[in-house]
Amino acid sequence: MGRILSGGGRPAWYDRNPESESDYWVGLDIGPHVLTDRIAYTVPSGKRAMIELLQLTVHRRAAATTAGYVRAIASTYTQIQGTREIVHASIFYSNTVDIRDDKCFGLGFVLKTGEMISFRTGDGSTGGTCDWVLTYKLTKYDA
Repeated sequence: MGRILSGGGRPAWYDRNPESESDYWVGLDIGPHVLTDRIAYTVPSGKRAMIELLQLTVHRRAAATTAGYVRAIASTYTQIQGTREIVHASIFYSNTVDIRDDKCFGLGFVLKTGEMISFRTGDGSTGGTCDWVLTYKLTKYDA
């Protein structure tokens, strides 16, 4: 049930048909690879999206022959700034089994219609494997 507004003002974002949405990608025992797109979300027409939570985890499962730069990246694409990395989790040339990097952020920034958030992973090692967890939670609402 909507709120009654005095003075004909515009409703707050949380009163404009909000819908929660989330997605995740889990990759286990994945070997070396170039930067690869994993999940993405594009704000639909007539909507805005408040990005509320991002989580990235990188975990070295098996030692590499030669350790490389292992990373998970969350980026946004906006009409004003283009593509911009907002957070990354990484293992910087370490070959230690069970080493990990976890990043979890409550952000609260807004994307407009057509703008996007995306997640990529990459492992520049030779041999070895890593586990990955990438997830987001957002609330979309009428623009």
